[in-house]
Amino acid sequence: MNTKKTSTTACEITLKLKGEGGPNRLDALAIKRVQQDGLSLKFEAKSIRATKAVVLAAVKENGKSLEFASDELKEDGAVVLAAVNQNGWALSFAHECIKNKPDIMMAALRQNGRSVVLMDKAMVWDSSTDQADFQEALDVLRALAWPG
Repeated sequence: MNTKKTSTTACEITLKLKGEGGPNRLDALAIKRVQQDGLSLKFEAKSIRATKAVVLAAVKENGKSLEFASDELKEDGAVVLAAVNQNGWALSFAHECIKNKPDIMMAALRQNGRSVVLMDKAMVWDSSTDQADFQEALDVLRALAWPG
């Protein structure tokens, strides 16, 4: 009687999953994991951390998981907005090119007023924003966030 033990490697499992359901099957499994714990994105493969659907699921569960997203997704408006809507402090992980956009800043402020300390005074203003009024509001918020 042959009792040869066979073990399945991670690569073999990956190949089986790709063969059965394609790359989307791997994404679906990763989404399930990050929906349980967004910070588990840290342990996902680099290619998974660059998949928008997976990262969106992670930041909706825990905005701070934006830290582990690919650099490209840290510049993505929808991903950053979802992250700061969940946790205003996630703004600290957003790329510089997007973190000072008015909609991103206001979402972070609504979620956590103290996130104002993460914002730069040299902000990006759109034509509908009165810079003086907005800057005054930010100065007031800074004073409230860190009194004395």
